[in-house]
Amino acid sequence: MKKILNALFLALLAVITFSACSDVPSPYDIKGEGDGPELTGDGSKELPYTVADLKVKADGKTVAWVEAYIVAGIKSSAEKSIKSADDVVFGTQPTDVKATSFLIADSGEESDYKNCSAVNLSGKSTGCSAVKAALNLVDNNTVSLPRVVKLKGTLVTNTWGLPGLKEVTAAILADGTVIGEDGEGNPDPVPGDNILKTGGFEEWVDDATPTGWKSASSASKGTLTKSTDKRSGNYAVLVEGSTEANLRLASTEMILKAGTYTLSAYVKAATAEGASARLGYVLIGENNTIVDSQNDYIYGDYINDLKTDSWTTGSYTFILAQEQKVCLLVMNAKKPGKGLLIDDVTLTTADGGIVDGGDPTPTPGEDNPLGLDATNPVADFENTFDDAVYQTDYSKVGWINKALKESRVWQGSKYNDQLYLAASTYGVSEGQTAEYWFVTPAFTVNNDKEFTFDCSVNKYAATMSLKVFFLQLENGKMTQKDLNITVPTSGTYEWTTGIKVDLSDFNNKVGFVGFQYVATKEGTTVSTYAIDNVKYTTGEGGDVDPTPDPENEPYKSDIDMPTADGGSDGYYKATINGFPSLKLGKSKKPTNGTWTSAPIGADKTKLSFYAVGWKEEQTILTVEIVDGGSFVGGETSKTVNLTPNEGLTGGSGNFTIETTDNDHLAFDLTNITANTKIKFSTDKRGAVFGVKIK
Repeated sequence: MKKILNALFLALLAVITFSACSDVPSPYDIKGEGDGPELTGDGSKELPYTVADLKVKADGKTVAWVEAYIVAGIKSSAEKSIKSADDVVFGTQPTDVKATSFLIADSGEESDYKNCSAVNLSGKSTGCSAVKAALNLVDNNTVSLPRVVKLKGTLVTNTWGLPGLKEVTAAILADGTVIGEDGEGNPDPVPGDNILKTGGFEEWVDDATPTGWKSASSASKGTLTKSTDKRSGNYAVLVEGSTEANLRLASTEMILKAGTYTLSAYVKAATAEGASARLGYVLIGENNTIVDSQNDYIYGDYINDLKTDSWTTGSYTFILAQEQKVCLLVMNAKKPGKGLLIDDVTLTTADGGIVDGGDPTPTPGEDNPLGLDATNPVADFENTFDDAVYQTDYSKVGWINKALKESRVWQGSKYNDQLYLAASTYGVSEGQTAEYWFVTPAFTVNNDKEFTFDCSVNKYAATMSLKVFFLQLENGKMTQKDLNITVPTSGTYEWTTGIKVDLSDFNNKVGFVGFQYVATKEGTTVSTYAIDNVKYTTGEGGDVDPTPDPENEPYKSDIDMPTADGGSDGYYKATINGFPSLKLGKSKKPTNGTWTSAPIGADKTKLSFYAVGWKEEQTILTVEIVDGGSFVGGETSKTVNLTPNEGLTGGSGNFTIETTDNDHLAFDLTNITANTKIKFSTDKRGAVFGVKIK
């Protein structure tokens, strides 16, 4: 009997101990963690699904909330889908991962990707870009994982080879911060101070450039004009319209603190045909490039039916979860595509602000003797000095003209009716040395562009020189690299034109080109160097940008696509999103298809295109370089696993589909000849479109 009582006591103690342990909460209590296949949530914000629920409910249509831990990134080298654990990076701060996706799990300690779901951040719906900005593992790499979050998106059966979420339009962080569109419309406008100083368009660099409204990135798009048809003050800005593409007024880049902001503007139509506008912003990355330009122009609602007789105010409120570099935007929509007048733009915030109050201009000093300012680099420029005044110090906004030794600087000059810029020893005492600098605006080096200038000399002496440097600011200190440019050393204003400056070593870097004139005065001789036509513009063959621009016909090919079917070869003419395209493969055996382009032309260096698989088919695409040349690295063929696209189905040949950045492919080419062609082949059905070659 005693043994039985002892056994019962031990059993009761075990039950009490187990119950006590089960009541201890985890650091974040995610509903249903560790539960079986039964649903533990209903997909609402208040009772979100778990990852286990997501896998049950995923059907490509259901939009719901999911609560989980962000536990891992997808390695940047992974293509299309996760093939093995080598494609996944777990850890507190994953590196070398994609900015467009991550993995979530029901446990913060999960280490097997097969138990996870994938989140694809490359959505196009309102709110997607804001969620991506706040959560992507590249720009937010200081936030440690695991990170608990609620996400609202479409539950899909396959993204990156796993069930997961796409079109993620909203997120709620652990501290309650709401990111993106929460299903209840935009947040209400916030009160606070207006931190935008140039929204009245009263100051202009020239008649086409209002102060503070020229971006160094590609955000600025369209022709601007100073207009006296204003709401207040003296001027407004007119953004010319186009029926071919949406055009944009974009601010100079600024760094905004984390916080809630309301962008407001007054707009009206410039013509009787009316106008339509949208307010928004775009995220700016390194070297003033658009962060994922296909998806990250972030806008509020359209302001439609604008008239010429009244100003309409619009506003858009957005939240930045962390400090971000941005351009503010006012879009002039391509429907109807007519002129849009804009005035009195404001940016208010109660909890944010511009970092350091703005971008102060550096002052000259020991570390930065020329007073370089790299905060607003331009994309290109051209200076013909037609505005120079004879024997007058030259001055132009954005350009630096400075003497480091002696007191004169570069001046306007004229010879045989040609205006140009000149530096000389005029006014310098015998035996003294002059050092005069003329420096371009800051710009982002792009190997598709050329820097050229014209140069001449008069009364050359061995004690004088003209050198050309590439200048940069590194932690506030000026550095200079001699570019070893050969300039004339004889003649009397005999011009050497189109001197090329090789900047290829600095591709994607921000810097300046500086002309340094140094001369020691000998006797009464005045020695002069002159420059003219300083240009940084697109060279021949550099006009095509292989990176897709959603507002500039990304699905239009710049090579001829098939105009007839090639049944025996399994290729067919098609249109995708309104543009001629290539459909490959057949529904019956043999299912493969192949098509070869016409010669693409010599010296091409870039190939890019969209490619998608047929709905519910796993298609492999092979891209080959034939009749001369190869991909960089020596290969002549590449294979790609295409993502099945829901819209690529049916027999009409006319398709309307949605794409993601995973559907866009780009390759570098080398040794391309006049006979080179591109060959596309698939083992099953698929489509290729938006082919661009440069």
